[in-house]
Amino acid sequence: MLIYRLAKPVATVLARRVWRASLTGENRLPAGYAAVLCSNHGSVAETWMLPALMRRPVHILAKDSLFTRPGAAGWVARRFLLSVCVIPVNRSGGGTANGTLDSAAEVLREGELIGVYPEGTRSPDGRLFKGKTGAVRVALAGGAPIHPVAIHGAFQAGHGRSVFPRLQPRIRIEVGEAIDLRTELEALRAEQVGDRHAEPMGTLQAEQPGDRRAERSDPPKSGEGADGMPASVGCASGAPASQEEIRALTDLVMARLAAMTGQEQVDEYAVDHRARMRKASAVMAD
Repeated sequence: MLIYRLAKPVATVLARRVWRASLTGENRLPAGYAAVLCSNHGSVAETWMLPALMRRPVHILAKDSLFTRPGAAGWVARRFLLSVCVIPVNRSGGGTANGTLDSAAEVLREGELIGVYPEGTRSPDGRLFKGKTGAVRVALAGGAPIHPVAIHGAFQAGHGRSVFPRLQPRIRIEVGEAIDLRTELEALRAEQVGDRHAEPMGTLQAEQPGDRRAERSDPPKSGEGADGMPASVGCASGAPASQEEIRALTDLVMARLAAMTGQEQVDEYAVDHRARMRKASAVMAD
């Protein structure tokens, strides 16, 4: 934290005085209030401007490849990143991210802020790409809400740049209202239960007294219970969220973020889009 305290004033002066960046909505994040900040990702500039403009420290989740560079330069980079509150994330899948989840949840339980870029990488064309589920998992594990954070102008100012963006357009950061994931999860489960029962109720109303409801003709699909409901639907309040529920909550967060940024949403991961574009370019080159 020493390097963080030393570097933050310098970064703040650069962001506010040189680039004239601005921040609104910080009053939604009082001292001791734990939250996950989910931001769109248009350039490298957000990774230092967001913490620089915040009065409170922000712990940023970042890909672990930044911590695995070899040699002395890699050692210096690792020490620096850890000292400025960057938490490495293993993105290889499976249970490899459990350590990150535990570390991030502990930060939240201590009343701190965590910053996440759910797209996983910078937007290649300024649109808002499909969000990865890590932010929702961290927030649920730490019992904290998510605040969408809209960063305006970063893609245009930072496109083609590395760390320092152009002076125009000015970068504006806006902290949105809290998304209470536990409330949203309960609403999602209630909606699923209502959808499952809506059609049978309509059938009952249409039948004559004494008629029996027609039995279901198709067998339950994989992951459904005997009544055709997903296994997680009907779980008691506080039950762990299923993969489908986490995906739905992530989509909700991204929709709220898109409403704030005005970006077009894309139902594709940014890394997949990049890979597809590179493959298409290679084919055309041949």
